[in-house]
Amino acid sequence: MPFTQIALAWTAAHAGLRGVLALATLVMTGALVAAWLGFSRGTIARVCTLPLVAGLVWLQRDDLCARGQVFGDAAFVALLLLLDRADQGRRVPWIAPTVLGALWANAHPSFLLVAVLPAALAAAGLADRSGRRASPWPPLRIAAFASAGTLINPYGYGLIVDVARLARSPSTARIDLFVSPDFHDPRWVALMGVAGGVFTLRARHGPVAGRARDALVTVLLAGAACWGRRYCEILGFWSLAQAGRLATREAVRLEERAASLGWRLAGPVTIALGSAAAAVATPKDPLAQVPDGAAEFVEREHLPDHVFGPYHWGGYLEWAWAGRRQVFVDGRNNLFDNGVFDDAHTIWRAQEGWARLLDAYHVETVLAERGSVLDAALWTSGWRRVFLGRLAVVYLRRSI
Repeated sequence: MPFTQIALAWTAAHAGLRGVLALATLVMTGALVAAWLGFSRGTIARVCTLPLVAGLVWLQRDDLCARGQVFGDAAFVALLLLLDRADQGRRVPWIAPTVLGALWANAHPSFLLVAVLPAALAAAGLADRSGRRASPWPPLRIAAFASAGTLINPYGYGLIVDVARLARSPSTARIDLFVSPDFHDPRWVALMGVAGGVFTLRARHGPVAGRARDALVTVLLAGAACWGRRYCEILGFWSLAQAGRLATREAVRLEERAASLGWRLAGPVTIALGSAAAAVATPKDPLAQVPDGAAEFVEREHLPDHVFGPYHWGGYLEWAWAGRRQVFVDGRNNLFDNGVFDDAHTIWRAQEGWARLLDAYHVETVLAERGSVLDAALWTSGWRRVFLGRLAVVYLRRSI
């Protein structure tokens, strides 16, 4: 995406990979804090919902990374805040959703949610038969201006078409973020428990207007989370927002109005200082999950340029080799729907025909995960292992 590529590349050039990690951490932390403080108003409400913030970090610990996803999550929180403002009957200036749509479209492909979520809220509101149905026009107005804002990008409507194709691409459905979560994972069970609790509470408490609408959207997002792991985070932010609104409403009677400013700030300040101390005390290795040694070896030894590497290392290899070598496949899966994505998957899994595909693509050098099925297949198929690293192995054809 235009903004994300430039922002991360500039940060890497001026502050290194640790600077990129710091930027992503700040954006994601800002999104969490905005969702927490924006929907949970008052000390009691914030104390009650603070465990959900920690739970979201725990839920996302495998997916928290320095990529456009953090900007997409931050934009999603901003959209929820705008919708909440409109739901309270407060005016939302047209410029706010327009700017949000423009920034989101340039940051992450999830910007389609800027129209989908408000439209879903408006449609779900029609299911409310209580006689106090929430008006569908405020979310639709936000959706209209935000959608117009998405056209403000270097590619115009072409970017929207491209992202829509990406969402429908068969290869997208095979990426780990878009497959069903592990139903034995306690994090997924905890998230569904929170979503179920939010659904039950919202169906019984809170403003009557919009009650059926919010409960129905919770069900829809829970279904999306069951279909693809990527949507677990979206469900988590939605649940945090709903829980914060309910906690704020119920805590109004209990809030100590005479509480000092210091007491009100004690919680957020303590959390911020604790998080900063933990971040400084915990060493971070930005290259912990990429084949830095193998990539350097291929360059240093001037190995043949026809190199195969697995899909999830493609982006790193492009960065490490800076265009000096062609990468077989990378994270832009929709660009490889001509069969290359499927061929890469066949080779990576060492499935039937993998060796013939390496021949067809004239591959002379292979980067494989150490201990993987491809590593074992290459070892027993006459290829010569020339590098053994902590994560990766490098093989050459015997004829070289």
